[in-house]
Amino acid sequence: MSVLPAAPAELFDPATKKPRFGTYVGSLPAVDFDASLPAVVARGKRWMYIIITSDELICCAAIVRMGYAANAFAFVIDRQQGKKIADIKALGPAFLATVARRAGEGAEARFGLGPKQFSFNRPIGSSSYSISIAGPRLRIEARLSAAKAPPPLAVICDLPSGGYSTTEKGALLEVEGNVNVAGRKFDLKGAWGGYDYTAGLLERHTAWKWAFGMGRCADGKPIACNLTQGFVGKRECVVWRDGNVIPVGAAKFLFDRNRLLDPWRIESDKLNVDFDAAAMHEEKHDLLVVRSRFQQVGGNFRGKLVLPDQSVSFEKLPGVTEDQDTLW
Repeated sequence: MSVLPAAPAELFDPATKKPRFGTYVGSLPAVDFDASLPAVVARGKRWMYIIITSDELICCAAIVRMGYAANAFAFVIDRQQGKKIADIKALGPAFLATVARRAGEGAEARFGLGPKQFSFNRPIGSSSYSISIAGPRLRIEARLSAAKAPPPLAVICDLPSGGYSTTEKGALLEVEGNVNVAGRKFDLKGAWGGYDYTAGLLERHTAWKWAFGMGRCADGKPIACNLTQGFVGKRECVVWRDGNVIPVGAAKFLFDRNRLLDPWRIESDKLNVDFDAAAMHEEKHDLLVVRSRFQQVGGNFRGKLVLPDQSVSFEKLPGVTEDQDTLW
C-alpha cells in the first residue's frame, strides 16, 4: 500500500519560487495566486464543491469563482425513485461569489443572486463545514464533520502552459441536517459528506472526466473513491479505506458522450467499477470567448478494489460521474 507524504505548510518553495508539486495527504496550505492581475483575471479559478450521499438522496452543490464571472448550482437525486427532484443553477458577474484561499479550517465560499443563496464555511478551529443552500423549491441545511473522517487528499500539479492547479478532496465526513424539496423533508442523519476544493491558474482549455463515490463496502466498512482522466489525472486517483488514502493508478473512462445515462465503465490498476446512471445535471454556455459543456450524472457504482492484502467489493455505492470540456 502506497504511503503519501504530508501536505506542505506553504504552497511555494522559497528557494525555487515554484509550487511544491506533488500528491499528499492533509489539507492544502493557503492558495495565493502569485501572478499579475491580468493573469489572475484571465486564468485564476477557484471552486468549492460539496456532495452528500445517503440511502435516500444524492445532493450536490458548487460555487465557482473565476476572474470575470461566477456561477453556482445545486441538485438533488431521489435514489429510491431514480430521478432528479431539484435542480437550480445561476450565472453572473464575479462579484456574486467568493471562494477563500483554504479548503480546510478557514474555508469559506458564498454565492448570492436573488432567491438563490449558497454558503459553505468552516471556521478556524472547527472540524465542521456548515452548508446552507436556498433556492426555488429547495433548501439544504447541513453540517459535515471531519472529526472522524480519513485525511483529505491534496494535489499540487503543474500544467503545460506554465500554470498550476491545486486541489483538496475530502470524503466520508459525518453529516447531520436536512433537505427540503418542494415540501418534502429528508433527514441527513447517517449520510456521508465529501468536498472538492480546486484553485489555480488553469489552462485556457480545460477538460476532464471525473467520478466520485462514497458509501459502504459489502463488508460494511466505509469506502470512497475519486477517479479522474485528463486535467490532474492519476495524481488524484485514490480510494479512502480503513482511514487510509490509497493511490489506485491512472483511470480510463469508457462511456458514450451522447448517451450519458447509459452505463459507464471506469478502470484503473487497482479499482474497476461500473456506474449505473439515474439522472443528470447539465450546463452549456456559449459566451463567445467562454464556452463550456458541463454534465454531472448521479447514480450508483458497483465494483471491486484489489490490494495486496485485501480485496473488497461494493454494490450501489452512491456518487457522481462527470464529463466537462471548457474554454474559459
